[in-house]
Amino acid sequence: MNRQLRYQLAPFRSPLAVLLLSLTTAVLPGEPGPTPAFSPWPQTYQATQGCCVIGQGKRIVVSDNALAPLAKILAKDILMATSVTVALGQSPPQANEISLGLDASLAKESYVLTVTPAGVSVIGQNYNAVAMGAATFLQSLKMTAQGEMTVPACVVKDSSAAEYSGVMLDIARQEHSMEVLRDVIDMCRFYKIRYFRLHFSDDGACLFPFAAYPQTSDPARTWKLQDIKDLVAYADARGVTLVPEL
Repeated sequence: MNRQLRYQLAPFRSPLAVLLLSLTTAVLPGEPGPTPAFSPWPQTYQATQGCCVIGQGKRIVVSDNALAPLAKILAKDILMATSVTVALGQSPPQANEISLGLDASLAKESYVLTVTPAGVSVIGQNYNAVAMGAATFLQSLKMTAQGEMTVPACVVKDSSAAEYSGVMLDIARQEHSMEVLRDVIDMCRFYKIRYFRLHFSDDGACLFPFAAYPQTSDPARTWKLQDIKDLVAYADARGVTLVPEL
C-alpha cells in the first residue's frame, strides 16, 4: 500500500474504505477512462461522451426528504473514497451536482443512473432502489490528478438481480463485534445484496433476547434489544434488510 493511500485510509479503517480507494484510480479530464468495475454487472450499461467532474463544495440534492439519510451516507462514502467534501441540499441541482429521486412508476426496485458532463442523477422506484443506484455510482468513481472526482458519462438501468439475494453470518458459534457487523452491512450495500441474515441460535447458544422465554438465552452472551434495533436502523438506511435466523 503506497504512502498516499495509507494517509487517506487512516481515518477510515473499514473494508469498504479499502475497496473504494482501490477503485478510484486516477484519470485525466476529458479522457474516457476504463469501463467502471461494476459488481454485479447492471442489466444495461451505455457509455456516453465525456465525464462529470465534481469538485469540493458541490452538493447531493434530494427530491424527497425520505432520501435524506441515504444522501448523508453517500456523502460520507464519497469523502472516504476521494477526500472530496460534498454538501447536502434539497433545492434543484446545479451544474456538476448529484441528485437522488424517487419514481414509483419504475419497475419494482429498479433504478436509472444517468451521468452527463452537467451532473449525476439516480432515480429509483423506492428507497432501496436508489441505494442500489448510489452503490453503482460509487463503483464508477475515478480521481483526476488535480484531486477532483470524476464519473464517466453513461446511462445505467438496473434492478435486483434476484428476488432474494443475501449473506448469512453465524454469530451464535462465533462472536463478532458490532463494528464487524456494520462492515458486513456496508459491503452488502456496495454489492447490492439486499438481505443480511444473522444466525442467532444454535445448539451451543441462543443470543436473541426473548423477553417471554429468558431461559432460552445465554445470559453472558445475549444481545441487548436496543443493539438489535440500532443495527436494523443502520441496515435500513443503507437499503439492506436484517433477517434474524432463529
